[in-house]
Amino acid sequence: MMNQASPPMIDVLPPEILSAVFALLRQTRRYRQLLPFQVQLSHVCRHWRQVALSTPQLWSTISIFSSESQLCTNEWLTRSCTVPLDVRLDLYKADCRGVLTPGWIGDNLSLIAQNADRIRSLFLITVKEVNVYHTLELFRQADAPLLERLRVHVGSHEHSHHLSPFVDPESGFTLATTFRGDLPRLTFVELKALRCIPPLTNVTTLHLNLVGSQPAEISFNRLVEILQLPQNLITLSLRGNVATDGWPPQRDRSHITLPKLRNLELSSNGATGVCFLIFFAIPELKSLRWHVYSDSYHLLLESPQFQTGSSKFPSLKYLTLVSQSLTPQHLQRLMRIFPTPTHILCSHALAPRTTFQYLDSLLDAPCLEVLAMQRVFEPRTEVAIRDLRGVLIKRPGIKFLVDTTLLAYIDSHDPELRSTVELDEINEQSFPDYWLISRSLDTPDRL
Repeated sequence: MMNQASPPMIDVLPPEILSAVFALLRQTRRYRQLLPFQVQLSHVCRHWRQVALSTPQLWSTISIFSSESQLCTNEWLTRSCTVPLDVRLDLYKADCRGVLTPGWIGDNLSLIAQNADRIRSLFLITVKEVNVYHTLELFRQADAPLLERLRVHVGSHEHSHHLSPFVDPESGFTLATTFRGDLPRLTFVELKALRCIPPLTNVTTLHLNLVGSQPAEISFNRLVEILQLPQNLITLSLRGNVATDGWPPQRDRSHITLPKLRNLELSSNGATGVCFLIFFAIPELKSLRWHVYSDSYHLLLESPQFQTGSSKFPSLKYLTLVSQSLTPQHLQRLMRIFPTPTHILCSHALAPRTTFQYLDSLLDAPCLEVLAMQRVFEPRTEVAIRDLRGVLIKRPGIKFLVDTTLLAYIDSHDPELRSTVELDEINEQSFPDYWLISRSLDTPDRL
């Protein structure tokens, strides 16, 4: 039996072991309302404080919300020694209060910019677009050889004549770089919706959110110009609309090839999500997340490219359809356009319906192995469950995945269904699609 007078084992752990434990518990993000985890550790006892202060990794995540949080910046830069930094400039509420000015930005953020050579990930969010440019101006001549991830979000947008000299008032857009050098490690970029594009040469993952931008739509040629900057683009998320009058008139062939793209997300309230599939060739596309509201589905369904019987996207394995007003006839023809997916996910109901009969069209996909349903807002009635059973038992060789809510409802109203068909919960293991997995990752720059 341990002597009651003996100190707790945690107090006698060697500093290097305690430091390793602390590093494993390091928070990826700091929350505005909570005392930082690192500070809590340093307040437990003198021994823990000494270990915490001598563990640089604990202090490598720097978050600035206001001038008050900026007061800690110098201390944390010192404590983190030379380890790479994850920096969050969450200035949204400060901008809402109207305190962000060029002077405030220079006074509170210059120290961060001076340490750009240590930054591994940078997240910046403001309300006004002009304040993003004033902030990025601090980094214009900065070398950032360690920068791997860059996320910039703008809450609201202004007309280009308010953004001079940052944005060309004639084009409403600029490709001026943000950092000096080629950013050799920058592989992840997310911009919402920014008209200043950083160097993209080595970027493999690009998220472009055009929603709410001014001008409301960029041109097809400008989009192509941006997408051809990365040399090895693997993942692309495009949200928002491209000007409808700039697309090529010929729909019988692709005009631009993205040779290495494997993961594509298209989200638009217009023709962009349809036209992109027509005018871009993506021979290695493996995963498509398609979230499109449009009255232009016929452009895709009637394109000569999809009338030959061969698949334009021969490598497509994962197809996610998100809350689109597609009729069963649309879905049936869509499965002919996408004949190769083995895994199909319906995220949210595809259309306002009272039954699950629309799944029949998806079950006719020639290569289907797994059909998943996530956040399908169908009426929870005995009729709906009976219809669901009727649909699922038609294809006994298909594996069905549903979210926890629907699974619990099925178990309570039709517990024998699991013994009739292969039915399980959808998660990253049962449906290992890039877009499903990426949404669960906890990164320092996550919103």
